[in-house]
Amino acid sequence: MKISKWLLNNLGLGDQRLKPPPHYEAISDGLLVTATKAEAWLSLETSNTDHVSNEEILENLDSIIADAGDILEGSNCHLKVLWGRISGDDYRDSSAELIEGGSGDGAMVIDERADRIDFLEMPERHILLGIQIVDREQEAVAEVRKKAADWSGLSSNSVTEAQLLGYFGIARQLQQSLANTRWAAKLATAEQIAWAIGRESHREKEAVKRRGFIRGAQLFDLASSKIIPHEDFLEFKGNMGETVAFGSVLTLSDFPEEMRVPGHGEWLKNLSQITRIDQSEDLSADGKPLAGRVIPVIVDASIRFRIMPKTEARKRADEARKTAKEQRRSAEKNSAGDTPPDVLEAEYVAEDAVNSIQHEGMRLVEAHPRVVVKGRDLEELDANTQAVISYYAGIGIRAVVGVDEQRDLFLESLMGDGLRVVDLGHVQDDVQFFGSFFWGGSKVGDAVGPVTGFLTGSTPGVFRSNIARAASLGIATTSAYIGKSGMGKTNSICLDMLSVATLGPKAFNKPERLAELVEQGLDLSGYGVWQTLLDTKGDTSGLVGAAKRYGIKSELLRVTQRYEGAADLFLAMDDPFEAAQAVAGQLVLLAPANLRNIADEAALDAATAVAAQPYPTTHAVIELLMGSTNEDAAKLGRYLTKLAQLPLGRLTLGKPNGLRIFTEEPGLWVYQFPGLRLPADTKPVDEWTPEHKLSMAVLRGFLANTIKMTTKQRLRFMPKVVAIPEVHHLLKVGDGVAFLDTLARVGRANNASLLLDSQDAQGISMIPGIVEQLSALRIFQLSSRPEVEAAAALLQKDPDSIGPTIRSLGVDPSAEDGIRKGHCLAMDYRGRVGTVQYDFPNAEVQALLNTNADQQYGADDTDADLDEQLEMVS
Repeated sequence: MKISKWLLNNLGLGDQRLKPPPHYEAISDGLLVTATKAEAWLSLETSNTDHVSNEEILENLDSIIADAGDILEGSNCHLKVLWGRISGDDYRDSSAELIEGGSGDGAMVIDERADRIDFLEMPERHILLGIQIVDREQEAVAEVRKKAADWSGLSSNSVTEAQLLGYFGIARQLQQSLANTRWAAKLATAEQIAWAIGRESHREKEAVKRRGFIRGAQLFDLASSKIIPHEDFLEFKGNMGETVAFGSVLTLSDFPEEMRVPGHGEWLKNLSQITRIDQSEDLSADGKPLAGRVIPVIVDASIRFRIMPKTEARKRADEARKTAKEQRRSAEKNSAGDTPPDVLEAEYVAEDAVNSIQHEGMRLVEAHPRVVVKGRDLEELDANTQAVISYYAGIGIRAVVGVDEQRDLFLESLMGDGLRVVDLGHVQDDVQFFGSFFWGGSKVGDAVGPVTGFLTGSTPGVFRSNIARAASLGIATTSAYIGKSGMGKTNSICLDMLSVATLGPKAFNKPERLAELVEQGLDLSGYGVWQTLLDTKGDTSGLVGAAKRYGIKSELLRVTQRYEGAADLFLAMDDPFEAAQAVAGQLVLLAPANLRNIADEAALDAATAVAAQPYPTTHAVIELLMGSTNEDAAKLGRYLTKLAQLPLGRLTLGKPNGLRIFTEEPGLWVYQFPGLRLPADTKPVDEWTPEHKLSMAVLRGFLANTIKMTTKQRLRFMPKVVAIPEVHHLLKVGDGVAFLDTLARVGRANNASLLLDSQDAQGISMIPGIVEQLSALRIFQLSSRPEVEAAAALLQKDPDSIGPTIRSLGVDPSAEDGIRKGHCLAMDYRGRVGTVQYDFPNAEVQALLNTNADQQYGADDTDADLDEQLEMVS
């Protein structure tokens, strides 16, 4: 809908500028009370709008227009978009209960991540919505009561407890009305409101300690400040009178008549994308020039708005239509019938607005948008201001510094104040105002859990990943890490496993579930997580060192021929006849080409016969084949016997010797397979060597045995994680798809989370059973069109829109080698998708998790080493 300049609200100067600053009387959750009004303050959630379709964007927008229009119609509202810093201390506080009862040194894990958060200095967006709910006194009465008060922001404490409780009830009703909208509104905490008030004056105070309402001396200390307004900037003073910062308030004075949504119409969503180029001649700590680096510009927004009631909107639009019509007639008389196009357009737009309001339900919003820019000195303030002006000019919006208006514009931006500069406003239609998508941005990850990285989308933030919690939510428990080799998949899996290793029961269970477990007599002290990673490439030894560094039980267990029969599928599956089919498939894979035509029937017959025995083994199946009267079956048995003498063959075909390598102890266990030779990704199964086939047989057998461990009674209530590497190899085997599907189903039934590592997005996407079991996805860089399209299908996104992002995930133009590792598109169990950078907590952990072969933790794989490990496990 076009809204022309006829909708500008040019009311001129009024007595609003003469009002004193707000005098605060009380703050509580969701409530701010001044001498003249009471306001409800709500905190709005970010709605993930990154990587969603145009249809989803418009559906989100239509939903908010309908809900907000009905709930907020006629109310004086104040939108605040503020930026703080994600604090390491906040992370410590929010994570403390997650490690209660956990194993290892959880405090160390949290502290190191908190230190990393502080080092990164990531901005955090706060979206606060204020709604005036009570006009407490007439202005004249309020003036009398405030004569003795200076503009420290504190008035006489006249509000009663009964009034406060009444105001709070109204605020709660508003919150409940908006809670089920796309804003997911919550009452802003008293601490949030106090922080926002202190932040306005650039004098953020320590967290306010409170019991009930914030009043009296606490409020006085919070509100005290000194700001000196100049012609085109503000000067903020500290406690000792020193200048601590400079600021400037800009008005958004002109908007295009048409703004695309999604697109440039989202004029508030992308505030975090405003940057400038550093022109400094200074050097960094490592001696490199700072000039040329990209610096983010922190921009706050303050918009006072009111959604007009429908009758008022119709009246305003009709008046504009009549005015436009009179202008046209006047122009026709003065121009001999040649009416200027802009006059004709004004009348057309006015008529269209009247029709849209009457017949289509369009709403009008009277809005006064301001943005606040700050800098440590005037030079930085000017650079930041120019960056904001340039950004908005690029999308057709004119941002102007309020010359000679700084005092009034600043006061107007304060919570609890009101509209002062009334002539710098706009009347916009609902799409243009709410199309700004101030609540849109990047939001992906678990609500509860450890931080393993940060968001890199339209709004910054931390990324929480709790890979072992899905079972307690009653959802699928499989996560897939898919992408090209060398893009950081393995390190991302290691970081996810490390992050949950020290967590306690509260991190994985809802309160009601914990109560049930306690009632059942389960001892939750010394709670732990059982995790296993099958390392087929031999490059995750460092995970053991990183785990031990945090006090987590962990060992590197090398699987050699000494563990004869350890990968036997009969040992891994409870149903011997189901196991017989898997064993038969294994033997068919291993059969030579000249015997493959009889291998299917011969192997299945022998395996089924052995399954009826008290202690079936694959070794017994081979012996039965060797004794067969069918010469071809006997040849197959003799061939398999030869394979069973090889080191890899002993593991899967040999007679089990009872030597234990698995442990039921909670901890992080890494299994490596010296001599394992998996085939190249591009090599067809028909070209696999016996060594390749044996390697696949060992991997399948060990996977099945590992999954069986998750069914152990002792581990029943314990979160379990099994990382399965090189899944793309399994997909090439005849029954590999069914095998993986079985693993996923068994994992979900036993509170076990599976982590699938694969380079084959196509293969994964073609297995409905696996796709349905996915609760989380991590898509790293892929290049080929088929792989990109398959990844897009897994993410449930259009390949044409998300394809360029997938192809560029591993690209970093600022890096010396141009490569960016650990950068992925993450999808959480809610289906939200956003770009995420997995991040090491410090350089020491990064060095330990280095997957280069020459930097591995624990180098040898000698029998002596195995003896020590076996003694430990046993």
